Amino acid sequence: MRAVFFLAALCCSLIAYPQTTRVDKIRKLEPQVTDFFRRAQYVKSLELADSILKLAPANMVYLIFCYETSLVELRDTVRAVNYLKKIVITHPFEPDYLDQYGWVMLKGKDLAAAVEFTGRAFRLEQESLAVLINHAHALHAKGETARALEIYQRAAEITFSPGQYARNQGQDFMLLDPLYPGFSRLGVEQGNEFGRLLQAYELPNSIALVIDSLERYNAAEGQLVTYWQRALDAEQGMNPLRRKNISRYHSALGDYYDHQGNGEAAKMHYHAALEHQLASQNEPGVARSYQRLGALYRKNGHVDSAEYFYRMACRTYQKIPGPVDLARTYMQLAELHLDQGRQQAAWLLARDSVVPSFERYNAHDDLVPAYEFLAEQYARKGVRDSQRIYLEKAIEVVGLNSLPPSLLENVHKKLESLSRAKDHPRLPQEATHHYNMASNLISIPSGKERYNNKGQEGWVQMMRVASSVLLAL
Repeated sequence: MRAVFFLAALCCSLIAYPQTTRVDKIRKLEPQVTDFFRRAQYVKSLELADSILKLAPANMVYLIFCYETSLVELRDTVRAVNYLKKIVITHPFEPDYLDQYGWVMLKGKDLAAAVEFTGRAFRLEQESLAVLINHAHALHAKGETARALEIYQRAAEITFSPGQYARNQGQDFMLLDPLYPGFSRLGVEQGNEFGRLLQAYELPNSIALVIDSLERYNAAEGQLVTYWQRALDAEQGMNPLRRKNISRYHSALGDYYDHQGNGEAAKMHYHAALEHQLASQNEPGVARSYQRLGALYRKNGHVDSAEYFYRMACRTYQKIPGPVDLARTYMQLAELHLDQGRQQAAWLLARDSVVPSFERYNAHDDLVPAYEFLAEQYARKGVRDSQRIYLEKAIEVVGLNSLPPSLLENVHKKLESLSRAKDHPRLPQEATHHYNMASNLISIPSGKERYNNKGQEGWVQMMRVASSVLLAL
């Protein structure tokens, strides 16, 4: 799966990027990396990938490739950890990699770093078993046992099978016991607690297993909706309530009804999901619920309610803190401003809050549409130089970071239009002239007579010319 992901990403990246020398060098290196990898010459492949990372240090495709190739193919843990460290430095708000790095620090007996990195992952994501458990391990090793037990309990509440427990926690206690005496006994205690809860919640857990299986095979929403509802009903009949699970099913049902165009049902489920996230004090989940409600209200034309929920999401992300997710929410808010005709507010928000945050934290997938959004605002203002700058930035980001070319579907067209406009500086006057002639043809009888009673056809032809000229601007 790793190799498929990497090779697919490389194939997507092999397109023409004219912007910089760095991009040209990366384009030449990428097929060589792929070729040596396919021939199982992993050391040579990594050397070439390192050359790419010198040109683009935050290229996540190659950071992940180098990390996983070092770990899986070469079994070189020292080298793998070095790449993992680069990932968490250049992408400091990716919870999965923060969690993995924290785990490595825990095994290396660097407790301060272990608590820091697993804690950062925990603040960003509280519905991942691995994130919850690893943070609890780090806290317990550091002697914060009460807090650790609380988080182990949270993990138990979202566990629905013995296999899931074993994958995420079963061996950890044995691995940590030689480093931190007492973990073996703790493992027995937690294993008993997990087993008790698995038995107590047997009915909703059995339905959750079916859902998990269907989701892993990409089942359609229509197949899943019945099981989501059954699981929700089963969870709501339990005591105490497992609120994160309830919120998860409400959110899934809300998404389904939203896609079906049933706004009222979607709204009911999204509000219920928010209520349970608030009760469970799951701030990342709360923020996501606010975002869902903001998007739903915007879609249904309730702009005041949409703005309220987007701003509530922003406040929550500021508390976590989650600057990348905050910037994504600001982007949604900027789009809402455009819906309201508030172009200046949209432009300022994108320029001052969205783009700087995406650039600082290397959120490259988000940067491309943000740059395109800013370019569009400059186009509205008639500032073509700035429009061109942001369109070219979008192309450069895709080239430097090996992103899919589909992200640039509209960018190239807009640059071509700008180039045509630059080559023909008199086009605005020319277009105005054609439109004026068209207006005269349809409004002045003498104009029609000059076309020998074919004035309407002449007008249509002139309008076509004028339209084609404007489209090139």
